[in-house]
Amino acid sequence: VFTMDDLDEDGTVVQILNALTILLPPPVSAATYWWMEGKPFWQSPSVRVMVIGWTILIPTSSASHLYCAFHGHYDLLLERLDQFMISISCILAAWAISRSWLLVFLEAYAATGMSFLVFFGPDHFKNHTAWRSLTLSCMALMYLSPLIWRREEWDPNVCPVLMTVALATIFTVWPPLGALSHPVQHLLLAVGAFFVMRSVVAYESCRSKAREGLIDRDSEGDSESDCTDVLNQPCVEE
Repeated sequence: VFTMDDLDEDGTVVQILNALTILLPPPVSAATYWWMEGKPFWQSPSVRVMVIGWTILIPTSSASHLYCAFHGHYDLLLERLDQFMISISCILAAWAISRSWLLVFLEAYAATGMSFLVFFGPDHFKNHTAWRSLTLSCMALMYLSPLIWRREEWDPNVCPVLMTVALATIFTVWPPLGALSHPVQHLLLAVGAFFVMRSVVAYESCRSKAREGLIDRDSEGDSESDCTDVLNQPCVEE
């Protein structure tokens, strides 16, 4: 029988909503690529990596929320695994958005340090989630930053992404809807995934055009530049 207790933070209804809403970002990302390019997501390296990054979150996140739904509290190990998988997802997103191995290294460095403390560090780091949430938030901002510094021109997706990040922060830190704020936060992740994917697809398309243009020029003998010289530069629309 449904009661108001089910709408508490540890209530059954809210936790099931949490488990369901985390399923949205992968299909949203894949559908965005299909909408923009008319192709399945696995044909794009960047989109494929982004979809994988979102998908690997689902098992641990859903398991953590469903455990809480039926036991009335979170399981500490599942929470740790959930946040560990989020850190791995940040590494994948960093590559897909930027194609910068330096950024990937920085994300991996942060993920390794956090994971070591979570599983092998002092009890304070194992049992308290606030510092892990802050670390993951910083990692998320890191992998989103190439939307600004890795694009030659202003990316129109930056403002919508920043708005969804700001709203997600509000719903996390100052939950206006109480326990229902968490599933709303997951919905905001899906909205953000749409705009991030738009940027990723545009950037990858630009890189492909640069590669094809360079190959054409090389085949005609007009340029002796190496392809990597062009692809490592920010892309400019012609």
